[in-house]
Amino acid sequence: METFADIIGLWPTAETLASDIGDRGVTVRAWRNRNSIPSNRWGDVIAAAKIRGYADVTPELMVKIAGSSRSAA
Repeated sequence: METFADIIGLWPTAETLASDIGDRGVTVRAWRNRNSIPSNRWGDVIAAAKIRGYADVTPELMVKIAGSSRSAA
């Protein structure tokens, strides 16, 4: 996984991730479109990923992706 969109894509739909983290599908779709997950929601996404068995979604991965997207800008 190299992008936040890749992480969001682990879930069957944006609505599924949104439901898992207590948010709205439109919000998660906007994150996917911007290839960004707000840092204040990383913990929610990581916890939801763990429950679903997506063990590769870690704080370290989030930091790595955030750093690489900043250097690409």
